[in-house]
Amino acid sequence: MARSLRLFGLYIAIQVFCGVAERLFLSIDCGGTANHTDGSGIKWVGDDGYIKTGKAAQVQVKNSYYQQDNSLRYFPPRRRAAM
Repeated sequence: MARSLRLFGLYIAIQVFCGVAERLFLSIDCGGTANHTDGSGIKWVGDDGYIKTGKAAQVQVKNSYYQQDNSLRYFPPRRRAAM
């Protein structure tokens, strides 16, 4: 009986942690423009609301089926003014 209560308590603790963790963690899709959820249930957000510099680009990844692998953000070198 005591073991069953401990297992039940552990189950409840895991469920509570998972619910809290989902709200605490943020998965940012660098270069992504839209929010989406992957096959594992992870919610991804585009980085437009977090960064305004750099350039976003779409890439073709042959060996990946994850949507977040198809975008990136890069930072080209700035031109310097002549002195």
